[in-house]
Amino acid sequence: MRRIAFLSALLCASTLMLPGSASQLVVSGQTTHAGIQKLNSVSWYRSLAQAQAEALRSGKMIFWLHILGNVDGAT
Repeated sequence: MRRIAFLSALLCASTLMLPGSASQLVVSGQTTHAGIQKLNSVSWYRSLAQAQAEALRSGKMIFWLHILGNVDGAT
């Protein structure tokens, strides 16, 4: 049983090292820039209390984003 678990773990780890799968993890600069522009265009609350009050008023959920640095990449 241990041998099967070891072999399956080894197989999973080896597929992560293949060049094809690694290239799929890279996001182009244009795609990243478009995502950043989209995030910057959203009206964000800077106070959790304000977000909670608006969520209660509108019946919507709160999306919490906590980051270190700036969203635009200039950290």
